[in-house]
Amino acid sequence: RGWTIVRGMFPPELCARLRACVDDAVGATRPLEVSATPQLGMDIDRALELRIPVVDSQSFRHTVRQPIFDSALAEAAVAGNMIEMQQRLYSASDGLRLMQQMLVRTDADPAAVAAGRSEPGGWHMDTAFLPRHYASSPQTNVFHVLTALNDVPRGGAALHIVPSAFRQCKAYTEKHMDELEGLRDSDFRTVLRPRLLMEAVQDTSECVEVLLSEGDSCVFDLMSTHSAASNCIGGYILRIIYMRFLYV
Repeated sequence: RGWTIVRGMFPPELCARLRACVDDAVGATRPLEVSATPQLGMDIDRALELRIPVVDSQSFRHTVRQPIFDSALAEAAVAGNMIEMQQRLYSASDGLRLMQQMLVRTDADPAAVAAGRSEPGGWHMDTAFLPRHYASSPQTNVFHVLTALNDVPRGGAALHIVPSAFRQCKAYTEKHMDELEGLRDSDFRTVLRPRLLMEAVQDTSECVEVLLSEGDSCVFDLMSTHSAASNCIGGYILRIIYMRFLYV
């Protein structure tokens, strides 16, 4: 289906340190629509100079990106069986690299709390792949690993995934393989991805909320159709970490 759950990837102590890390970057632990942290966009040189992370906030969802000067991020990259899992996912052992780390905090949205429901924020896939990406050795598709830093209950801004969409996208690329083989580089994101969302993914109404306990990881292929969601639980704050690895 393009995704699965691995229980107990991170120990409680590491989850607590990472929660503190994201709260330090975002600010007060109350519902914040926009963080008080200076918004640096993607000016990485400026962030390095000031030794503060890149923070973006919108609709009570805050993303904290590298540079993050906290050793907990290094520990997260190798916690549990993370490296062994990545080696099995890609069917290779040498050449594994950490591509991305991103801490996310989703505060309770007063409008969602008043409505009593959590809504997906926009269906998308991060990029798309062809059959040859899955057949290569190592595989050249890419996975996200989302790890819960506290329990993720229903309505608490859990990740939403459409279980059937991954199969639909793979079937579509296999059917149209001859005409798609010429795609290169950014074409997979700018050409193939929107085509799959329009022509291959049939129905997002059968989505599921990915409910996790503290320390659990959800691993999903970047071609999975998914969405972030609002947090409708008053007084609840969701904190997660995204990590992405690849082989070079």
